Amino acid sequence: AAPPKPTFALLTNFDDKYDVGYICAAVNAVYCDRWSYRFLPCVLDQGEMECICDGRHFAWAKIALLQWLFTPERSSQQARTVFERWLGESRRAELLSSFDYLVWIDGDAFV
Repeated sequence: AAPPKPTFALLTNFDDKYDVGYICAAVNAVYCDRWSYRFLPCVLDQGEMECICDGRHFAWAKIALLQWLFTPERSSQQARTVFERWLGESRRAELLSSFDYLVWIDGDAFV
């Protein structure tokens, strides 16, 4: 028997006013559907992005998101609140245990 196929989840993040993010997310969703990957777009409003980026450019949101995914105990309380509202703690744990690869793609990129 053939070895099992590795499993992938594709993760992205952008704010709800970023039109390019929605266009790229649509393309990435089709790609992930085609290859049976899970697509996880984390779309936050500008207030949430400002909160988790702590005054930095919104590109820093990826750092806060990845930190929450892999080491939530090191995340700020604000980031934990925002991301738990988006995905939830139980789904965070399930995500990490269910996929062989978690792949990041910027909000303005597509495959």
